[in-house]
Amino acid sequence: MLILYICTSIGGVCDTWVKETHFDDWDSCMRTGYSNSLDLIKEAGPEYVNKHRMYIKFRCQKVPPKKDNKIEKGV
Repeated sequence: MLILYICTSIGGVCDTWVKETHFDDWDSCMRTGYSNSLDLIKEAGPEYVNKHRMYIKFRCQKVPPKKDNKIEKGV
């Protein structure tokens, strides 16, 4: 799972975006984090980035496997 924090230095506010995409390895998650960060900066544009002193931080987090909710019956 990739967690992105879109922040402004002015006011110190961050919004959180969670991407619940499965990554095969740590490298894939990190590369996606950097790529998505750059995309968000480009999308915001230089005027917004400069005015709000926008920055992105992110982290990758391993998601525990989902438990099967089936109840086994005794034989």
